[in-house]
Amino acid sequence: MSRTVIITGGSSGIGKALGAALVARGDDVVLAARTEADVRRAAGELTAQGPGRARGAVLDVRNAGEVADLVNDVYRSYGRLDLMINNAGINVIGFAHELTPDCWERVYDTNVRGVLHGTAAAYPLMIKQGYGQIANTASLAGLVPAPLQGPYTMTKHALVGLTMSLRVEARAYGVRVNLICPASSRHPCSIRAARLACRPRRMSSPTPAACCGMPPTALLTRPAAWRGKS
Repeated sequence: MSRTVIITGGSSGIGKALGAALVARGDDVVLAARTEADVRRAAGELTAQGPGRARGAVLDVRNAGEVADLVNDVYRSYGRLDLMINNAGINVIGFAHELTPDCWERVYDTNVRGVLHGTAAAYPLMIKQGYGQIANTASLAGLVPAPLQGPYTMTKHALVGLTMSLRVEARAYGVRVNLICPASSRHPCSIRAARLACRPRRMSSPTPAACCGMPPTALLTRPAAWRGKS
């Protein structure tokens, strides 16, 4: 039986790749992102590939109310929520002493608060239904140092701690909590970060970039890995 899935940051990169794999196995996937044109286009492409379906939803994960409304709407529409993938994230590249407080706060608001908002909305519903899975996209940068990406690294370490702690609690309610830690990808933002790290001269200003790009993990795409209710 198909699953009902929400993916934040679903219009490109990791989110879109995960969505493609889940639609390919027959799931109903809601791709959520801030830019309407991008998320609608992504949903149309994935639905055309089938056999599952994708629909786009405009969402700013920094807004707790918007996230709660989307999660509740999906739950009411489908009668269940099997998988919540908190994937939305941004990056700011620059030397730590050159970054303003606003740079750190912008990355924190999306990468940490966005995941908290998704988890806070989905987790109680999954406890109520007695099953479900929450997957948080962190990064290899959440496990090891990542020079020139201080704000990003800080937030991804936070997601590792949140996910590992919640998974222990959630077991008692039949809810699985998983962590995704991709390494660098072939996305332009990752390539730019690597090039900047190799430059001998100092950068004059921070460079914002979106975090995206890896193919889906076997954890989320292998039917055998899912123990949810059918």
